[in-house]
Amino acid sequence: MAKGDNPTIKQRKFVAEYLKTGNGTQAALAVYNTDSPEVAGSIASDNLKKQRVQELIESHAEFAAHRVRELAGQEDNLNVALTASRDILDRSGHLPPQVKPDAPNLFQINVFDPEQARRLASRVLQRNELNGA
Repeated sequence: MAKGDNPTIKQRKFVAEYLKTGNGTQAALAVYNTDSPEVAGSIASDNLKKQRVQELIESHAEFAAHRVRELAGQEDNLNVALTASRDILDRSGHLPPQVKPDAPNLFQINVFDPEQARRLASRVLQRNELNGA
């Protein structure tokens, strides 16, 4: 970001609230001086189109992804890491990728099955390495 192009205090609060609720309108209602869902929806839409707001959301997602990878590297915390990663993705509004009908649904795995969790973590790490993540 260029100097002077930093998010405003309200935009930072909006992003924090948006990441908590996953809902832009609710975030705008909580942060901005309005009681109107229509106005809040418009504010949220405008904010989410701004590059500096998008970059702030992405930076939070990158930090969370880094922390999840850190936890995933610790075998004892694998179940926690998988649960945390699903929660983080849900809260940040990321939708699961579209999968073929015959592909396994990775969002409905049994995280309490350590072997299944290890296999999933291994596949995710391999995919991230291939994608340069």
